[in-house]
Amino acid sequence: MSVEGTSAPILSLGQYLSGKDLLPKDPRNLHIKMPDRLLVVPPWQREYVWAATDEGEVGVLLKDLSDFVTEGADDYLMGSILLSLGGKQVHERLVIDGQQRTLTYSILIMAVLKHVQNSRKLVHHLGNDEQNATEDRTLVDMRSAVSADDHLYIPRISMPHSKANDMLQSIFAWSKVADGEASDVFTEEKDHWTQTQRNLIDVAIWIYEKKLKTESWLPNKNLLEAMNKLMENVKFLQITLSSQQEAIAIFDRINSRGALLDSGDLIKNRIFQTVEDDESFNQISNSWLQMNESLAKCSLKRMREPKFLLRALALADQDIQEHAITDSGEPDTKFSAPKITYEKLTTYWGDRLNLKTKVVESDKKISPFVFADDLVKASQWLHAFSKESTIDEKPLDELYFARYLNSVQHYPMLLAGRGIKDLSVLTHLTKQVHIRTAFYLLSEERTQDFESLVPVWTALIAKAGPKASKSDLDEIFSKYVQVSDESISALIEQMRNWSYATSDKKKIRAVLSQLTRLVDIAGGKEDKGSPISYFSTRKDDNDESWDIDHIRPKKTAPRDPETHRIGNLVLLKAKHNSLKKAVDPVEKSDVYKGSHLLLTQNLVKITINSERTKVDNYLNEMGISNTNWNLTNWDSKSMKIREDMYCGLIRNHLSVVE
Repeated sequence: MSVEGTSAPILSLGQYLSGKDLLPKDPRNLHIKMPDRLLVVPPWQREYVWAATDEGEVGVLLKDLSDFVTEGADDYLMGSILLSLGGKQVHERLVIDGQQRTLTYSILIMAVLKHVQNSRKLVHHLGNDEQNATEDRTLVDMRSAVSADDHLYIPRISMPHSKANDMLQSIFAWSKVADGEASDVFTEEKDHWTQTQRNLIDVAIWIYEKKLKTESWLPNKNLLEAMNKLMENVKFLQITLSSQQEAIAIFDRINSRGALLDSGDLIKNRIFQTVEDDESFNQISNSWLQMNESLAKCSLKRMREPKFLLRALALADQDIQEHAITDSGEPDTKFSAPKITYEKLTTYWGDRLNLKTKVVESDKKISPFVFADDLVKASQWLHAFSKESTIDEKPLDELYFARYLNSVQHYPMLLAGRGIKDLSVLTHLTKQVHIRTAFYLLSEERTQDFESLVPVWTALIAKAGPKASKSDLDEIFSKYVQVSDESISALIEQMRNWSYATSDKKKIRAVLSQLTRLVDIAGGKEDKGSPISYFSTRKDDNDESWDIDHIRPKKTAPRDPETHRIGNLVLLKAKHNSLKKAVDPVEKSDVYKGSHLLLTQNLVKITINSERTKVDNYLNEMGISNTNWNLTNWDSKSMKIREDMYCGLIRNHLSVVE
């Protein structure tokens, strides 16, 4: 192991963050002053994940620091910081271990500077001249710890991740202005930010608003005295190694117990340990960054962690076991595949990537470069699937139903089929995945039962390969995952007893939105914003959102269970529902007739003959013929007939792929 310089120095917080006079001089040019050391978080590093709560890592650190200040200890040792050479500039040092602590201290200092800026009379120059001079020096040291210039942001720590440096610059600017003058980034929509982007801002606001302004961390009168002690007496052991590869190996051994590392972090380290030069390291590092940027754009939060993608790929990559079936007449073969948990991921991919162990002929080994490239492409596919499309933006509309119900369990099967060349076959797969996932989400099927199907289904789709046909997929589907008629009948009985006044509310809404869309498609007038437009709710704050209308108003029989069952419910434009939600059904006839949703018009009569004929034919094909309702006498019988129609539609939808 080669360490920069002659020792691993113990540095104060101020020294460590400012980076002043820390780089060894060139022995051939001792008279030349070296630049301040710049800390760089490499692009392959994990997200900034420390939580801004009292119980989270930021809260625990602040509690430890306040105890240190008040209890009179001489030093507070923060442990080792592991750096390496390998930056783009001679003065850059890559942060291999210590990112979370480094960023948190930087944000803490900027939050304190903001508090001083906004509450100067409560914080600054409250003592004698000597104390005031010490406070002034402390403020200079604090500013120097976060920027090489007091006015311009010249960072002491750089994060070449998506918008992360912009976030740090915004926090620096925020620290210098009065309350209420923050950058727009502090109020910007954060749905598609990475965890690092969200956390940087959240931690800054939490420390400032919850800890400094309230004095719940330290009293104002002692704040700068405490900060002086922290800047001088919080200590780090700084170890700087000559290469990223060497640093990763040391880091992995230091963290062998898995402290604060998830399987994604550990697998990343395994990949880096298989390469031996900086060019290769940087190539894979860039791939990891591209993967993270694609994952950050996925529609649901649970998909944005690398471990989610790595597990899905492992399920498709693993070997499947073949079993002979002889107890049912004709001999048959059935396959099974083991479940791969997040805890098993590190071992799985470590074995696939570790080229230094003895290779058995049957073993599958993968080049780290091939694997890194596949992670980039797979993450792009995952992002596309999460927005209901292929990677080249061909629509896969059926997938929205699961997204609306916040499901992510179905993505391994989709990723396993991402290589299918024929778009019609891939679309067929997405419909199979949709109807099986929809059954799971709507029924009372146990999560573990559904997830037990995922490994073998995923592995068999992958085994079918790029040239898979619809018949190949149908064979897999019917043999391993198709729901029986009896199970669908059981779901129908559950559906008849759903109540919009209970937690069934979202399922009812999902079903009515999906069935409304299907009937519009059958009538030849699918909405141009489909499928999302059918699921739009009042909280989406747009004129095209839909309410669930109680055909017999809730007001007339609020305690009658029939009022809240699906046979008495229909989609109606929110602005129309707000006008007529309390009137009798017959008085809403004009609203139903004026709706552009055919399933809603169907309550009265579908206006356009050609559309009505198409919808009637569609319903007749499913054996649904009784669709005449008299809104003047909307009673239990009417609701039951309407309920039967909905049940027939959902039965057909969950039974037929095409």
